[in-house]
Amino acid sequence: MNEQERLADIHKRALVEKISPDELDWVASELQKCPSDLSCIQMLMILARQEAKQYRSLVERFLEYQGGWFCVAEALGTLCRWWKDTHLYVDYLLRYMGAIEDESYSLVDVSYTRMVAIHLAGEYLRFHKEPRLLNRLIELYEDPDLPKWEFIKDLDYRVSEIQMERGSVRGDAYLALADAVGQDYRTLPRITDEAELESKADPQIIIRAKERLKIE
Repeated sequence: MNEQERLADIHKRALVEKISPDELDWVASELQKCPSDLSCIQMLMILARQEAKQYRSLVERFLEYQGGWFCVAEALGTLCRWWKDTHLYVDYLLRYMGAIEDESYSLVDVSYTRMVAIHLAGEYLRFHKEPRLLNRLIELYEDPDLPKWEFIKDLDYRVSEIQMERGSVRGDAYLALADAVGQDYRTLPRITDEAELESKADPQIIIRAKERLKIE
């Protein structure tokens, strides 16, 4: 069994059962080598599901990882969603909820990381108070902080992508705010673009979020 096969086997089992300490140590040692996106994501998922908090400092390194935005998103998910330590990483969520400028990766990569940060904020706010996150979500819904993406030379394409990002950010912020005020966002109408957001969004969610912010 080569290393890729070993990782795939451990990953599959780690999602449903406890793996051995030796296997966990091997995963951590391989993660220290800063692997490619897919391997990095698999390794972070293993540490997350195994609640291997002894490797916190290793996972934290990937919050600044230059090797791929999907790894940054997975590190955020590990620390905030799986280990339930969002209170320690609020500054990172605020940072990645904002516009991301990086011409080295596809727009899908950076937009995904932003989406994850926004939804993690909503999840946290459902059961905790953090006015900075709540205020940021309201801001993003009302007036999204949009990237310039000047590295896209085709102006029409750039405008189209930024407009799409605007709709995505507003939609994600709306769902996160729903989560924050105790509304199961899965019961809300499916929204695919900004036009649908205007027609389908429940204004009471935004009103409730603003009322909550006043008392926090």
